[in-house]
Amino acid sequence: MWKVERLADPTHLGKAQFRKSNSTKFSESIFPCRIRLMRAHSQKIFSQDLKARSSLIFKDLMKLHNGNMDIISKRVSAVLDATVSCYSGDCSKCKQHSVVCSGGDSNNWWTRSMFLSANKVHGLQMT
Repeated sequence: MWKVERLADPTHLGKAQFRKSNSTKFSESIFPCRIRLMRAHSQKIFSQDLKARSSLIFKDLMKLHNGNMDIISKRVSAVLDATVSCYSGDCSKCKQHSVVCSGGDSNNWWTRSMFLSANKVHGLQMT
């Protein structure tokens, strides 16, 4: 009688992304905390940051390319690669591929992020 459709609007996608990231089992070394409760808090902060960063990346790509999904889909893999490198502390790819991190000393994602800097998360040990 009713046709049920999956609604993939930005709000629901962001919430789903946060839940997935927050429930993911990361390696013990990614967050430099020894205490389990502090690691869980750091993971929650990282999940919130990842959700905010992903949303901003998509919004900026849409604005930059006037909503042209063909161009955006071609750029996404390089943007994702730069994002992972940036979270590991290597911003060498950011200047060319990232739309939210310039890779500079003062204008980078680590200083822009309201989640990471406010909660004193200064580095992730990405492997």
